[in-house]
Amino acid sequence: MAIGQSCTKRPYCKHIKSCHEALYYLEVCGYGGLDRDNDGIPCEAICGQKMTAGLRAMKAKVRAKTKGTSALGLISQPQTNNFSCAGKKKCSDLKSCDEAKFQLKNCGQKHLDGDRDGTPCNRLCR
Repeated sequence: MAIGQSCTKRPYCKHIKSCHEALYYLEVCGYGGLDRDNDGIPCEAICGQKMTAGLRAMKAKVRAKTKGTSALGLISQPQTNNFSCAGKKKCSDLKSCDEAKFQLKNCGQKHLDGDRDGTPCNRLCR
């Protein structure tokens, strides 16, 4: 998987070929299902079960290469915030309307707009 490739398909660990690819899907696409035990390590059969220095470095490299890239990995975005697409978010996890809008627009977190009116987290975005 090349950095910058689309996040349109939700993969399973059995379809992922490398730890780098698994980290991309976790960190950039926000597919938290790849890290079932929430320890920051996706697809442990591929990446290992311990957060090694090498894995931390690879994770930092994925983040650095994709900084300023939307969740689709196609559109460059100016970095005016520190929001991340990693993991599935709930409205109660978010701190601002801007963050909720970022999650909806850039990360595909459509569940944040339960009434489908285009405004995520109605309590945050009054």
